[in-house]
Amino acid sequence: MTVQKIDTLQPPEEQINFRYAIAAQTTAELHYRVKDPGMLTAGFIHFPPGCQALVRVRVMVGRKKGSEAIKITPIDDQYIALDDANYSFNLNQKVYRGDNIIIQLGNYDKDNPHTITVLLSKVKDLTVVEG
Repeated sequence: MTVQKIDTLQPPEEQINFRYAIAAQTTAELHYRVKDPGMLTAGFIHFPPGCQALVRVRVMVGRKKGSEAIKITPIDDQYIALDDANYSFNLNQKVYRGDNIIIQLGNYDKDNPHTITVLLSKVKDLTVVEG
């Protein structure tokens, strides 16, 4: 029997890490400017214990030319809000040099701050040209 090796997995070229302690009853928007074009392939959001689904998170990509941001959190433009959980999702989103990756956070807990972590994996995509 012959085993055929198919190399389909590409390690991340860049791991984009957002970690933010959001104060009680506040909202925040975190930005990361894309330096090199590529493809966002995976996302991960960590909600620590005690969030009680009162902290919501949404991931978006804003184009550098000022058009409306593309919502890439995979639940139809909605925010994700969990408690003591990790939320992983697959992506297939091209990004271009100068785009902004945007993390929108809202903490609706009236008493406690919470630290939220968002990780995104980006690989080099040879089909992406400057937009």
